Amino acid sequence: MTQSNRTAQTGYLTRMYLRRDRIAIIIWLLGIVGGVGSGASKIIGLSGDDKQVASLVTALDTPSMSALFGPFTAVKPYTTASIFAASMMVFTGLLLAIMNIFFCDSKYPRSRG
Repeated sequence: MTQSNRTAQTGYLTRMYLRRDRIAIIIWLLGIVGGVGSGASKIIGLSGDDKQVASLVTALDTPSMSALFGPFTAVKPYTTASIFAASMMVFTGLLLAIMNIFFCDSKYPRSRG
């Protein structure tokens, strides 16, 4: 089988799946954007001045927070954006994994046998 025969219907299948799941995709995108926006507003609210940013960095660099968020990867000088990126990456990845599970589960339902 040549490469062109294996991918001949890719565009058609992509359009079909996007058309079928368009409402679910819109709902998930709005949820993800809302969750990330909410997280950003909370981080901005917690880190007002340099002293608060330093205490937030100290809290995020503890072993318990490393277990929850992963290693703190931001570099000096610490900014609100670097703190947000270091802390929200795990939650966004988990949310995307859950989204993929729901999409795959709806396409391939389990048999009841």
